[in-house]
Order: sequence, then structure tokens, then C-alpha cells
Amino acid sequence: METLTKKITYAEFIEMDFPDDDHHHYELLDGELVIRNTPTIEHQRISRNLLVKLHLFVAERNLGEVLYAPITLFVDDDNAPQPDLLYVSAANKDALGERVVERAPELAVEILSPSTVYHDWHYKRKLYGRFGVKEYWLIDPQNKAVEVSELNSGDYELFSFAAEKGTARAQVLNGLEIDLKELFG
Repeated sequence: METLTKKITYAEFIEMDFPDDDHHHYELLDGELVIRNTPTIEHQRISRNLLVKLHLFVAERNLGEVLYAPITLFVDDDNAPQPDLLYVSAANKDALGERVVERAPELAVEILSPSTVYHDWHYKRKLYGRFGVKEYWLIDPQNKAVEVSELNSGDYELFSFAAEKGTARAQVLNGLEIDLKELFG
């Protein structure tokens, strides 16, 4: 992950024009343009597997909408992260703007990679908590683990943890369980 040193605002960020053949992933974190490499095939498989599970669960119950990267969360003038997946409830559908999610979604998911571990574990965790994201999932492909944390008094507390062959459970999507064999399979 690379950052550029010049601070920019969200207004400048959305006006940036990237070449069509540019396969990088861009986020605005603390006023810095963060450039990430294209995700690995393993990352994409995990993202797809989770997207299918989340989408089917949400759609069958008419609970809202599941979106996937690249999708921008407008947190403030200095922060526009792009989680790998997010869920916005039907009651919160006004959070969906034309190009960005303008208010906190109920759930944000980050799939770790060696270049994003620090930002995802520390910076984004605090940022999403401050923004009011009710549930934060960190998926660790290397250790085949899923940590589900729920927001409590402005900080995240562990709700569910599973590794290798366990089952991850959601809080905001009550009844959702993800078999890790299917997620990482």
C-alpha cells in the first residue's frame, strides 16, 4: 500500500481522474490518497463467497442491500475508505447516495492482505467506530480466521471469532452464520 504525501480533501478526491487501464484501488484516509494493488485471486474468492452468503441472507429476508468494493463511504472531508463489503439495512437505505454511502452502514468487512493489515486492524477500525458502523468484520486469509466485532460505546468488542473450520456469526444480521470451510474453500 502506498500513500501520497500531499493532503487532499474528499472534494478533490472525487474529482480525480484515473486512467481506464489503472487497476489500483484508491481510498482517502486522513487526507492521504492511499493506493492499493489489485486484490489477489484468493482475496477475490473470499470476497465472492462472502458476498453470495450475505446477499442471499439479506435478499431472502428483504433486509436491505449488500455492496462490494469499490464502494466509497463518505466519513468526512478527510476520509473516504472503501471496505471490501458492506451491508445497509432497509431502514437505513437513505444512506445510499448516487456515488457513495453517505452515512454509516450497519456492517463493514475488510479482507486483510499483507499491505493492508495495519490500516484495517487499527486505523479503519477506529474510523468505522467513530463513523458509527455497528459491526466490523476482519477476515484473515492467511490464518483462515474471521473476527466479528460489534460497536459498543464508541469502540468495538469481539462478538464472534472463528478459525479454520469454525462458524462466524453476525450480530446485526441475526441468524447469519458463515461456515469457514465454505468461505475459504
